[in-house]
Amino acid sequence: MAIEYHIRLLILSFSINLCFANNSLRGHNQPLGMQRDPDGHIDILTRLPTPKEFWQKYLSTSSPVLIRAGTSSSPAFKLWTDDYLKAHFGSMIFKIEGKTEDQTKPIGNLGIGFDQLSHFLDTYKNRKVYIVSQMPSAMQHDIQTLEFITCGSIASKIRESHLWMSSGDTRSRLHSDPIFTLNCLLEGQKDWLFINSKYSKYLSVESAYGIGGKFTSINVDKVDLHRHPDIAKAPWQFANATSGDCLYVPRGILSYKFCINKT
Repeated sequence: MAIEYHIRLLILSFSINLCFANNSLRGHNQPLGMQRDPDGHIDILTRLPTPKEFWQKYLSTSSPVLIRAGTSSSPAFKLWTDDYLKAHFGSMIFKIEGKTEDQTKPIGNLGIGFDQLSHFLDTYKNRKVYIVSQMPSAMQHDIQTLEFITCGSIASKIRESHLWMSSGDTRSRLHSDPIFTLNCLLEGQKDWLFINSKYSKYLSVESAYGIGGKFTSINVDKVDLHRHPDIAKAPWQFANATSGDCLYVPRGILSYKFCINKT
């Protein structure tokens, strides 16, 4: 099972085998990223940044960063097995979504879009669903808040924590969020692709959700270069997150994520 949590702030090896299609359009009808070489992995830290470093290098510049083992000291990192979660939080109710954006709203044991955690844990390996829901306060006791967001103005702007749980093979659209997030992965592997928002004009940003969130109509699994001929003009970076890692995602940056296995 893939387990992760996101801390949302109100302050306003991505493994790709690069190849060429059998026609003149590189990456036509291939996954997003095949249309040009990447500009490398985003910054990687092997320790927690200081609050000053986080602000100067990443928050103020809207630059993503991967923090290796950033959440490995949280009790949840060792405690949150299926059995533990079922025994301690099994009666709790969570929102569920389909593993891909084009799925209809899944039906849980409590109706459309809702599942009791015990039922989810009994069935999630055989269903194309995942939990995406605000984290109950009882579960937050097992999560250690990272020190670099606990002082100064950042600490007063933490908005909420969300829980994501799946058996893997989930993916998002290419999208941007209206707030900053800190995505911490307790178990599993998740690959990310990032594109600076200044290249939005090449990416057919057509729709918006919430207050300022955006997504594109690009099929990330099979990019149609006849419909989206300028994608190759947009530079991109990647990130490979594994168990225990935390990834800071700036507000407005375009990202696509794919959960390879249990998260």
